[in-house]
Amino acid sequence: MLLLVANLGAIAQTTGKKSTKAKPKAKAEKQEVTEGTIMMEGVVEAAPVVEEVRAVAIEDYSRSGPVSTEEDGLFYLQETISDKDVSVAYKGQGYGNKRYALIVTSTKRKLTPFVFESLSTSYNNRTAITVILNGKYGVINYKGESVIPCIYDELNSFTLDDQTYYIASTGGKAGIITETGDVMLPFEYNKLEKSYYNPSNLFVARKGEMYGVINILSKEVVVPFIYNGISTERDYLRVSRDNQYNLLAWDGRLLFKNWYSHINVYDELIIAELNGRRGIIDMTEKQLVPFEYDRLERISTGEDRLYNFIAVKNGLHGMLSKTGAVLVPFEYSDLNRVGYSSYLVCTKNGLKGMLDMTGAVVLPVENSILSLHDKVILLKKGDKYGLIKTDNSVLLPVKYDLIKPVSMDGAYRTTNFLLKLNGKYGIFSNTGEMLMEMEYDNILPAVYSRYSSDNDLYRTPVIAVKNGKYGMVDLKNMYNRNSRILIPFEYEELAYLNTFLVIAKKKGKYGVREIYAEETMLPYEYKFLNHKENMLVGYKNAFEHFKITGKMINPVTGKTNNQ
Repeated sequence: MLLLVANLGAIAQTTGKKSTKAKPKAKAEKQEVTEGTIMMEGVVEAAPVVEEVRAVAIEDYSRSGPVSTEEDGLFYLQETISDKDVSVAYKGQGYGNKRYALIVTSTKRKLTPFVFESLSTSYNNRTAITVILNGKYGVINYKGESVIPCIYDELNSFTLDDQTYYIASTGGKAGIITETGDVMLPFEYNKLEKSYYNPSNLFVARKGEMYGVINILSKEVVVPFIYNGISTERDYLRVSRDNQYNLLAWDGRLLFKNWYSHINVYDELIIAELNGRRGIIDMTEKQLVPFEYDRLERISTGEDRLYNFIAVKNGLHGMLSKTGAVLVPFEYSDLNRVGYSSYLVCTKNGLKGMLDMTGAVVLPVENSILSLHDKVILLKKGDKYGLIKTDNSVLLPVKYDLIKPVSMDGAYRTTNFLLKLNGKYGIFSNTGEMLMEMEYDNILPAVYSRYSSDNDLYRTPVIAVKNGKYGMVDLKNMYNRNSRILIPFEYEELAYLNTFLVIAKKKGKYGVREIYAEETMLPYEYKFLNHKENMLVGYKNAFEHFKITGKMINPVTGKTNNQ
């Protein structure tokens, strides 16, 4: 007997009862499932005959390799649930083209046909599997039987008192159903959100444009639907109304007498804004820092639960303790923490200095550039650059014409520095070691971005210029204690092609050579060579196209001269 799977055009060969159309209902009625049937929206399919399907090459069966049966041909495993002897299998390849089924692991017998767009198991729910069919969500059990028909636009499971429930949505409305599909909370909300804090039976809900909180067990409205927004925290709710903010207890009581235009809660401290000015209050609304600041930003001193605050008052920056004591006077045009470090860069009259988190001066305000890089401070005084450590010990004196932080290919987060002195370039590590001596006319970055040729990523080995000629140098590292020349300085131009190859210009013509061996991969016969990703275009008497794979350069046929 042939069975048509609704809206899929798929045919499954089975024996058993004829399929009938299942009608979606606002309330999912409990459907009686006769023995040996599988039910889903649009499908009531007789289960395949229980006899085992003879599998081909079962000995090659694995999660990554294909499985073949006479009935279904090749399919693949995505997940195996060993304690239930079932697996999630799929057919097809590529996004949107896979179709999933549930099979018996030991026999490869199908428990469902390959019709689902998704089939998701959960470690928190070992009795049911969420599926998607024709874009609609439903639930099946580990026998492949339909538990909740595929009629919902979305299903999200949660547990309450060790029972599984689902936040379900259909037709733009959300409600809650039980693990058997019975409606627990009617579909009359635009949004339902479970709080992952206690009490677990309270849900944030939205009706129209307004938010409230509902007890899903008693159906009682705990917080009325009068707020523009509600977010949940462990001990309280943060609510907004007409662009003003307050905190609520979980029983709906307002915690503050005032409504604030800004609230940021940090443990027991709250940065709040009242009448356009910011101050600090505690959870009882006691004022700790008066409301007289344009801006307040909490910064950690590195000690557990000990904070200071960068503050702005009348356009000038300073720093306060959490009790309001002034730690840094309000005399700076800018004051910013350097990343997640324990240092602040302060600016006054266009010059920069550095403070620690207590406000003590680390560097006086006398530098036009000051930045922190991996515990190394780059500074510029007048028109000269230098490097010091955070303990004020000197790495490089302030005498260089340029020091620029650069990232080296393969160096991960380690920052190195490009140096220029008296017209010569070198590379210096953040540990105080010269990786390339100061003897080069230029050191060239790799141009990876199609949007910008000015970036700070340098490939290793490095293309450099010496006495007007291009070559390549391998930097010092743990394996090579001295930098060494890989490509001699005899070329008119060099450009990175990939890890193994460079485009080179010699006697006015372009070609391609290897980096680590003196071998020409493309002869020096081209008027120009240009590349994008793994494609190379050259011109002699006509355009030629090549595909680059590692060290291999292969001609591409079928390209026209205009391509």
